[in-house]
Amino acid sequence: IYIIGLGPNDSQTLKLIIKQYSAKIIARTKEHPAIDFLEQNNILFETCDKFYTESDNFENTYNNIASYILETAEENDVMYLVPGHPMV
Repeated sequence: IYIIGLGPNDSQTLKLIIKQYSAKIIARTKEHPAIDFLEQNNILFETCDKFYTESDNFENTYNNIASYILETAEENDVMYLVPGHPMV
């Protein structure tokens, strides 16, 4: 599992990272400017937005996201894209 902070939208860095690793790309949310880069370059990805609508509270939401990431990582390398600075 590679956890990648998207920062403010450094698409050049994101492009380099995506090329470097062969992994299933899962974004925490589609609500980030860097997601436009993925869509414009026809890079396959999925988001975890569904988990926010399926649960009543954030604790369950984040537990469900974590479980999904871990289950997916059993069969694939996963690149998990999160809002936040890439150096953190």
